[in-house]
Amino acid sequence: MPEGYALVALLMSIGLVLLVAEVFLPTHGLLGLGSAACILGSIFVASRQNVWAGLGLLVAVAAATPFAWVAFVKVWPKTPIGRRVVLPDVVNEPPPAPARVGQSGVTV
Repeated sequence: MPEGYALVALLMSIGLVLLVAEVFLPTHGLLGLGSAACILGSIFVASRQNVWAGLGLLVAVAAATPFAWVAFVKVWPKTPIGRRVVLPDVVNEPPPAPARVGQSGVTV
């Protein structure tokens, strides 16, 4: 493995670890920014080594982004931090009708 591709693999793995850590730690997006910087840096380094490798990595990251976002939306509300931030589901049950047998009324 050439030296440049080792740097690509290192940056990509650091970016993925930071992305997973962003889900579980309350960093207000700082780990997410670091993750994006590492992933974009790995794409840049790969494109400097070989244009097709950089393009392939860019396409792979672009294709994986929606799946990562869906996983984030599904997993994050179940984490301890997510349970504190996300509101619980609303129960839309109508209140029980008052028991008034034999009365009549006028609807306005």
